[in-house]
Amino acid sequence: MTTQIQVVMDYVLPRRCFKLLQLVVLIFGSVLSLLAVSGERPKIGLVLSGGGARGAAHIGVLKVLEAHRIPVDYIAGASMGSIVGGLYASGLTPAEIEHAIKTIDWNEVLRDDPDRADEPMIRKELTEQFSVGGKTGFRDGKVVLPEGLIAGQKILPILQAMTLPVAHVNDFSRLRTPFQAVATNIVTGDMQVLKSGDLARAMRASMAVPSIFTPTEIDGNLLVDGGLSNNIPIDIARAMGADVVIAIDISTPYLSRDEISNLLDITNQMTRILTGVNSQESLGMLSGKDILIRPSLGDISSADFHRADEAIPIGQSEAEKHLDDLKALSLDEQAWWKYVAAKNDILPSNLQIARATITNSSELDDRTIENLINTQAGETFNIEKVSEDLYNVHSLGNFSTVSYRMDHTADGVDLYFDAAAKSWGPNYLYFGIDMEGDLKGDNLVNLQLGYSREELNPRGGIWTSYAVIGAEPEITTHIYQPLSHKRGPFVATSLSMSRRNQGLYEAGHKFAEYRLKQSEASASIGWEFSRRSVIQLGVDRIHGRADVLIGDSALPEPDYDDGGVYVQYRYDSLNHRDFPSKGTLFNLWGRKSFDSFGADSEYEQYRMKAAKIFPIGDHRFGLVFHGGSTSSADSTIAGIFQAGGGPLLMGLRQGQLLGQHLAVAQMIYFKEYQPMPVLSGYIGGMLEYGGAYDERDDINVDNSIGSGSVFFAVTTPVGPLQLGVGAADNGQLNYYARIGHLF
Repeated sequence: MTTQIQVVMDYVLPRRCFKLLQLVVLIFGSVLSLLAVSGERPKIGLVLSGGGARGAAHIGVLKVLEAHRIPVDYIAGASMGSIVGGLYASGLTPAEIEHAIKTIDWNEVLRDDPDRADEPMIRKELTEQFSVGGKTGFRDGKVVLPEGLIAGQKILPILQAMTLPVAHVNDFSRLRTPFQAVATNIVTGDMQVLKSGDLARAMRASMAVPSIFTPTEIDGNLLVDGGLSNNIPIDIARAMGADVVIAIDISTPYLSRDEISNLLDITNQMTRILTGVNSQESLGMLSGKDILIRPSLGDISSADFHRADEAIPIGQSEAEKHLDDLKALSLDEQAWWKYVAAKNDILPSNLQIARATITNSSELDDRTIENLINTQAGETFNIEKVSEDLYNVHSLGNFSTVSYRMDHTADGVDLYFDAAAKSWGPNYLYFGIDMEGDLKGDNLVNLQLGYSREELNPRGGIWTSYAVIGAEPEITTHIYQPLSHKRGPFVATSLSMSRRNQGLYEAGHKFAEYRLKQSEASASIGWEFSRRSVIQLGVDRIHGRADVLIGDSALPEPDYDDGGVYVQYRYDSLNHRDFPSKGTLFNLWGRKSFDSFGADSEYEQYRMKAAKIFPIGDHRFGLVFHGGSTSSADSTIAGIFQAGGGPLLMGLRQGQLLGQHLAVAQMIYFKEYQPMPVLSGYIGGMLEYGGAYDERDDINVDNSIGSGSVFFAVTTPVGPLQLGVGAADNGQLNYYARIGHLF
C-alpha cells in the first residue's frame, strides 16, 4: 500500500515546490488581463461520463483542450468521470493524471486484503489448519453478505494523497475549476449532487459500482455509482452556469447475446442498461452549440485499467476530430493568460495536527487501535505516516475499511481515524473443500464448515469451531485470547476429535488400512513478537484407537494414550499461503511426553518446516525442507511420521511411507498465468528427495526416494485446484488432483 502512496508522492505532490513559478504566471496573467480588451466569452462546462477504466480516454481529451487553449469553467462528472474531473479541478495537469493512472498497480489497489505477511499470526495459523475457501457473515440465524466485493480500502488513501493540496477546500466551487460529482442514493434511488465536503470521498462515492464496490456514506446518505442516475450530467453543468457544454461519452456498450453466459454477466448488463437509459435522456439535452465527443474504445472494458495507455490516445484522437468546433471556443494567447490568472488561487493550509481522534465502530477496545497508530497530535501531517497507520490497523482483519478525514480549524487540522467494522461481522461462517485423489483408488473429499466469533471481547478474543464432513471427519473448537491491548502475551485452548484412514504399504502396494480415531485437548500460553513471529508453550492430552479397516483381522488394534509438554516457534512472512511469490516460513516444534500426563510411553519428538520463496522476474522459486524425529520406537501412533502424496513426495501414493523420522527436501518452480480476466492460474513443477525412516541411521541415499512432478492449477472459490503427475525413482507413477497448499 505504501508503494502506491509513494507513486503519488514522488510525482504529483512535488508540484507544490513550483509555487514561485505559479505566482509569476499569475502576475503575468494579471498584467495581460489589464491590457486585454474587455469582452464576454461563453462559459464552458466539461461533462465527463462514467465507464470505469475507459475513463482514461478523458485524459486524452483534456490534453487536446489545453493544447488548443480551450478554457473549462465548470466540470461535472459521474463515476470514473468524477475521478478524472475531480483531479483536474484540484489543479493536476493531464500529464500528472496520466502518470498516476499508468503507474498505479490496479490489481493491487483493487484488493482489499493486506499482504498476508502483515496479518496477525493467529489468522495465519487458523488458515494453515483450516483451508478456508469462502467466508460470509452470520447474524440472527441468517447469512449476511458484504455490501460489495471491494471495500476500496486502498483507493481512498490514493485519492486523498492526490488531492492533498486542496484537502482544506470544503466548497468545490472554490477549487481551481468549480466541480460537482454525481452519486446515487442507494436507499431512495435519487441522484445526489456532491458540491462540498471531502473531495476524495466524493469521488470515491461517485465511482462505487453496486455489488462491486461498497457504498460510501456521506452526511447519512448511502451513496453508489453516479452513473446509475445520471451518467452524463449535462444538466448539472448547465445549472452550474455553462453556456456551452463539451460532453465526453465513454459509456460501456451493451453485451451481445454471446457474451451473456452467467449471473455476473447478467448483473453487468443490467447496470449497463440502467446507465444507457439515463445517458440517452441526458444526450437529448444537448443543443446545436454543444459538442459531443464519443471515443471509439472498442473492446476496452470498464475493468481494463492496464489498458490506459491505449484509451488515452483514443480520447485524444477523437477530440482532435472535433477541432473545428473546439477552436471556435479557443482563446488567443492573451485571453488564455487572463483565464489562467482568474482561476481560483488555493492557499496552502495549516497541516499542523491539533487533535487526533479514533472513531471505532467495532467491539474492540480503542486502545487496541491506538497502539497501532504512530501519528500524534502536535505533529505536522505526514501522508506517508498516516497511510502506514491505516495499513497497520486494517491488517488486524477486523475492519472493512480504515480511513482518515481532516477538519481544518484555526489551530490546524483535527485528524480523525475512522475504523469501520465489517457490516457482515463479527460472526462468520466458513466453507471449503479438502480434496486428494489419484488413479489408484486413494481418494478423499472433505467438506469443511466453520464458524468464528471475532471480537469475543474488547481485547480481540477469537473463538473458532469447524467440522469436516467426508472421508476424514473432524470436529475442532479453538479459543485465542490476547492478554493485553498491545501485541504480546496470549493464551489459547483447543479441543478436537477426528477420524482418518492410514494405509500400510509394501513395495508400493497397499496390504492393509487402519481407521484412526483420536481426540486431543491442548492449552498454551504464548508471546507474539510481531505479526510474523510467535512462540508458544503448552500441554496436551491425546487418546486414540486404531481399528483394522482393510486387511488381516489378526493385525493389532491398539488403544493409545499420550500426553506431554510442547514448545513451538513460528516465523511466517509468506505473502500467500497457497502459491506465495515471496517470503519465508520457519516452524520449529518440540514435545516431551510424560507418563505422569497419561502417556503410554515417554519419548521426545521434534518437527521442523522451513521454506524460502523468491521471485526472479515473473518466475517463482522455492526451497522447502520438512524434518522430524521421534526418540523412541515405543512412541504412540501420534509420534509416527508419514510421507507420500500431497504435499510430500508427489510420485508416491498418499501416506505410503511411515517412520519414526522424516526428512524431505523440495525444490519448487511455478509461474502465474491468467487464462481468463477474472481467473488466476499456475503452472510449475517440483523436485523432491527424502522419505520416512524407522531409524536415524536409515537416513541415507540408499533408503531415500527421489520424486519429480509437474502440475497446473487454477483458482476456485474453495482454493486452488491442482492437476498433476508425479514420478518416483522407484518406478511409481502417480496422477493426482488436489485442493490444498502447495507445500
